[in-house]
Amino acid sequence: MTSVAPTMQEALGQERRLSVLKQHTSGVTDDADLRAIVEIASVVLKAPGAAFASLGPEGERIHVGYGMKPGLTPLDHCLCGDLFTPAPPDVLVLADDAAGRRALKQSPLKLQGSSIRFFAAAPISILGCRIGFLGVYDTSARASLGTDERSELARLAQLAASLLRLKHDQRAKVKTDFALLQAQHRHALALRAANIATWSWDIGSDKILCDETLRRMFALADGSEITGSSLMAAVSPDDREAVRAAIYAAVHRDEEYSGEFRTAAGKRWVLGMGRIHDRAEDGTARTMFGVYLDITERKTAERKTRLLLRELNHRVKNTLAILQSVAQQTLRRSRSPGEFSRAFSGRLQALAAAHTLLSDEEWEDIDIGMLLRSQLLPYAVSYDDNVSVSGPRIALGPDQALALSLVIHELATNAAQHGALTRDSGRVDIDYDLAADEEPPALKLTWVETGGPEVSAPERQGFGSMIIRHSLDKIIGSSIDVDFNPQGMRVIMSVPLSNAPTGRAYGA
Repeated sequence: MTSVAPTMQEALGQERRLSVLKQHTSGVTDDADLRAIVEIASVVLKAPGAAFASLGPEGERIHVGYGMKPGLTPLDHCLCGDLFTPAPPDVLVLADDAAGRRALKQSPLKLQGSSIRFFAAAPISILGCRIGFLGVYDTSARASLGTDERSELARLAQLAASLLRLKHDQRAKVKTDFALLQAQHRHALALRAANIATWSWDIGSDKILCDETLRRMFALADGSEITGSSLMAAVSPDDREAVRAAIYAAVHRDEEYSGEFRTAAGKRWVLGMGRIHDRAEDGTARTMFGVYLDITERKTAERKTRLLLRELNHRVKNTLAILQSVAQQTLRRSRSPGEFSRAFSGRLQALAAAHTLLSDEEWEDIDIGMLLRSQLLPYAVSYDDNVSVSGPRIALGPDQALALSLVIHELATNAAQHGALTRDSGRVDIDYDLAADEEPPALKLTWVETGGPEVSAPERQGFGSMIIRHSLDKIIGSSIDVDFNPQGMRVIMSVPLSNAPTGRAYGA
């Protein structure tokens, strides 16, 4: 053919046809099964050349050839155009007649180096779309093609169409299976990461199918058969009746199953959820699907939060009592509002610093070294030059920390106003240790000032001295000794750490 009719171009370019063409010819070049059909066509029709080719908007493309090279022939020079007209023949034959010779003459195709002088083709149709043909080629002129030969070529073309459809379906299935496998893998990873176990229960046989996460969650042996009864036995005895009631409601009242319970082994907390998936015609439940979530961490956090709130409530009451006492005593011993403001503000800051440390540790033990540094840092010109703290890591409970923070604050304030920290060369040396051989174990702390002005005992006891002597009174068995040595004040205190694990040595 020397030109392409507009209607044929439109037919070849239809979106659905192009989609079917692409899907069924992708990756078939040199396909062994198609090659076998092409070779059979060559033998049956006694032709030296045969090919499976498709026809698209760009031209005629040979995908699999016997004696013919795979390649593209432009649309204006293709031989199969009449198969794709509005009224196509069942089998196209270009023989040794005027019309055939004219069409064959313009074809650039070669067979064993010679021009094509005979061509016959049967269309290949898939899903109602003609996408190509199975054709035979000869370099010798032929008058026509017999009826039986036409039928054989048509049947081979149908076989090629079925083969293309089958291979496309296989490729699609492989892709679908692979995508499903990937999705299942991602799903399993997500469930495992979230510690979610999946299960299905065949109610009639009482058998449960589950994943490994469920076995680990309930401490069930690998490979053992799991039934509803054996799984119920893995629930804590204290929670079994509640679980049975929830499952009964799901099975008999068509309610969703949901409940929290503990496992018998390991005392994990588990959230169970499920629903009936299948019922018989009479309404009898057959299958139940569900999941179990390990909520142990959530339950532990909830319990810890409740304890923390209870502890916080207790600490707030204690702190308010301390503040009330400190405010009253500071006001009683202050000579002016300004003096009261300065003294009370400092003591509030001392308590606030201790509260901050305790809050950071969720009102559990705090390290004495951190407490000492937080109280001394504001008063030393150069902490590293003026202050030395030596001792092992010892943890203090909230009561001990708050009481000790007030004592250290008063000592630091006194040192900054009257003692060693009034001079650049002054020093405060703190040494502490844990007397583990005492019962209960006790914190031993020594405060020594040097390099400051000469010290003398005060003529009257101020509120600061009173706090130093009495802040530890609420801790039974504590003691404090203050020595106003002329070379620098010296304080020795002992604080029992009786509320284990409130105080414990972490090591030097």
